[in-house]
Amino acid sequence: MELMEKINHKNIEYIRELSRFDNSELVSELESTNILKYDSKNEKHYFQYVGLVGLKDGRILSVLPKCISEDILNDKNDCVQYTKNILNAIEKYNHKRFDNTFTYNLDIDKEEKNFNLFALYDFLIADYLEYGLYRENKEVYEENGDSEIDWEHTLEVETGYITKKKQPVYLNYHNITTIDNNNNLIQEVHKFLLNRASSYFQEISFFIDSKPILDFYCKIDIGVENQDKIIYLIEKVLRRTFNQRKIRLLNLLLLILRKNLHSQQNGINLYGITNFHSVWEDMCKVLFDNSYLDGSKYKEVIRELTAPRYVLNKELQGKKDGNPLIPDVVTKYKDTFFVIDAKYYNISIQSSENDDEITNDIEINDNENTQLDKLQGFLPGTYDVLKQIIYMEAFLKEKEKLGINDKKVKNIFIIPGTEDRFIGKVGMELFLEKDIELWLMDIKQALDFYLKNKTNTKLLDTILLDNI
Repeated sequence: MELMEKINHKNIEYIRELSRFDNSELVSELESTNILKYDSKNEKHYFQYVGLVGLKDGRILSVLPKCISEDILNDKNDCVQYTKNILNAIEKYNHKRFDNTFTYNLDIDKEEKNFNLFALYDFLIADYLEYGLYRENKEVYEENGDSEIDWEHTLEVETGYITKKKQPVYLNYHNITTIDNNNNLIQEVHKFLLNRASSYFQEISFFIDSKPILDFYCKIDIGVENQDKIIYLIEKVLRRTFNQRKIRLLNLLLLILRKNLHSQQNGINLYGITNFHSVWEDMCKVLFDNSYLDGSKYKEVIRELTAPRYVLNKELQGKKDGNPLIPDVVTKYKDTFFVIDAKYYNISIQSSENDDEITNDIEINDNENTQLDKLQGFLPGTYDVLKQIIYMEAFLKEKEKLGINDKKVKNIFIIPGTEDRFIGKVGMELFLEKDIELWLMDIKQALDFYLKNKTNTKLLDTILLDNI
């Protein structure tokens, strides 16, 4: 990899996701992470990851999406702008899945694999900005206070006097009042990790939107030697917590502590995501104003018509419904109804000198010599094609119910590229005239639209105008 530039005294190097390399020193440093894969055919490693990697020696690697053209890697200004937009897009995607994941008690071991510190620290700062520090309230007795009198406790600890009218009188009474326990350990953990999160983002402040600089005074220092005890304490508190915000925060602290322990051991900081295809899918939902939502008629139709229904023998407990298919995007635009599938592929033919770069993590057989043969491994497969046909057939069967009986229809695969362009179509002989169009969408413009929550009407208009 070629050194591209130096920013804030950090060496920044750029590489494309899935590009093969044989840097043994880098491989050794990153082998404890889950972002490197090995291509046994070419005996080289590659990144299955998009984002920044902070190395032990202070260097930073920027791993760009596989669909970025090789020319862009030679333009440092483009690389910087792509990196900024990609990190902000990942951050936006992460925020969308935050609340649903952390609101309830969750399987920490499972979720630990789904989030890295980039997402977790971002969530932690966002939670702090909205709700402030963790607070643990405790109830104490107050003498002659303003709140409701606790007569049971008053009768127990005070001496009563009998009046001439034989009525008891108490010179003092006791109330229950709630106060902040500002010395609680969990608040100290919260402050310690907020400081860590702030420092973490300052390392890449050039690339990402500004984060607050936090510097709390902490009474504790969390390290390998005491982390297990702190995790045990938080788990204990979590079991008796019912406030949703506190449940979310406690789960978040647990995940960060576990991730921090691993990070302390390998010295690597990750600011990115291993499943960028999920970000691309969410981008398409935003850019094409997805209508396939909970409670929508589209979802109802798909559930009714595509979920497998098992009618079993009595000893196998009768009837059972399986899971329905789930389309990525369903939308109406002008006079057309669209069903869109987001595919994070790279439709590019590698030249002979670059054949070691297997663009979509699929090895090509040696006997596949034509361009079409090589491209076949980078196109939507049989299952993807069949799903798209089923989606459209289901919607057309209920077109009156969905209000699309007077609409034209378009079934489309959207693939990231460096321009908006029609590149072909795919179909099956069994389903004549049910072809699915293949379109590239300019990822640079798509990122810009996604961050601004804009619909990509430009591409939709191009699709409608194109006579295919």
